[in-house]
Formats: sequence, structure tokens, C-alpha cells
Amino acid sequence: MLGTNLRDWRRARGLSQRVLARYERGARYPDEKTLHALADALGILPAALLTPRLVTKITLTRCFKFKC
Repeated sequence: MLGTNLRDWRRARGLSQRVLARYERGARYPDEKTLHALADALGILPAALLTPRLVTKITLTRCFKFKC
């Protein structure tokens, strides 16, 4: 779940996978500080990375505007 959400948010922001690959593949799980840093870098709340849901283009656009 974290990996998929992270990939979708990263792609929406146009960022490369190089730094986030281990997290996206599930080979590594971020500690709380890193999770907050990842979310902050993507402009979202940490819960957006941990919540199971279908991420759509509309959801991504809305969340960037309202920081969900």
C-alpha cells in the first residue's frame, strides 16, 4: 500500500524513482521522521501515503490544492 501510494504521488509530482525505489518496492519501510519528510516533499499529509485507496488524477489534483 505505501509503495503504490508513494509511486502515484511521486509520478504526479514528476519526480524520479531513484531515491524512493526501495520504499516503493517494499524492500524498506520509512521510520516516522522519514515518512513525514517524504510526505512533506510530496506536498501531502503522511496519511495520504498510508491510506488504502484508489488514487485518481482528480484525487491527486484536489489533494495538492487542499493538502489532504
